[in-house]
Amino acid sequence: MKYLLLLASLLATFPASYADSQVEILIKSNVAAEFYIDGEKIGIGKSVYQKLNSNDEYELIAAPEGYQSKEYFLEPPHMDGATIDFFFLMEDKINEK
Repeated sequence: MKYLLLLASLLATFPASYADSQVEILIKSNVAAEFYIDGEKIGIGKSVYQKLNSNDEYELIAAPEGYQSKEYFLEPPHMDGATIDFFFLMEDKINEK
C-alpha cells in the first residue's frame, strides 16, 4: 500500500498527459519560403518557431518561390529547441520558360 501511495504521488507531479506536452522547434531555410505543417501554412520567411505536441508525427514543407518545395517527416519524440533545416540549391530552381 505504501508503494502505491508513493507511485500515485510521483505520477501527480508529471503533466496531466505526457503525450500532450509541448516543445518548441525552429524551422528554417537558406531562402525565404512559405512553411507548412500538415498542410496548414504557419509562416513566411527564412525561419519560424512553432510549438508542437512532443509525441505526434508531422509533415513539414518549405515552399520558396521559384524552387521545388521540400518536405520533411518529423517523427516523435521531439526535443525542445530542435532545429529543422531546409537547404535549397541552384538545382532545386524551377525552370521558367
